[in-house]
Amino acid sequence: MNEVFEFNEKIAKMANGLTPNKAIVFTAGSYSDEKPDQVGWALVILHKPEEKPIPFSGIAKEQNKEGEKKTGHRNIFGEVYAAEKAFDWAKNNGIKTLYLYSMYKEIHGWLKENHDANYKMTQKFQRIGLDFQTNIHLLVGDNYKVISKSKYGKMAKDLAQKVEE
Repeated sequence: MNEVFEFNEKIAKMANGLTPNKAIVFTAGSYSDEKPDQVGWALVILHKPEEKPIPFSGIAKEQNKEGEKKTGHRNIFGEVYAAEKAFDWAKNNGIKTLYLYSMYKEIHGWLKENHDANYKMTQKFQRIGLDFQTNIHLLVGDNYKVISKSKYGKMAKDLAQKVEE
């Protein structure tokens, strides 16, 4: 068996065993050079009592009302924005344990404080993530290559890319 198949099987078993206060979320971000002021983001949520994955996606603008760039790091911005949306969803839905799977390896590092947050945006994200963990048990996946090729990882990436088009 290969790693991706095994990972997909593991996620299927985890999903079958979920209780209403636990969820699994796959996040993704996307950007294109044709639309430099925005990024796409997406979540694919596995949660009981839902029988199907719950998809969410949207556009995040990289400029504020005054036209100033928020980050200048589009490759990071969509991934961070998606993770923050996952945190919001978890808080609003009574989740006590969240399994977060991101394709961007620094997400794991920032949330576990073993990777430096060097930009204002990533420092803010790290603070939000650490605060989130004071109320909700967060488990972050760290096999990024497998996550990106997994069933729900691909679904999240496709959603982020589609909304960004």
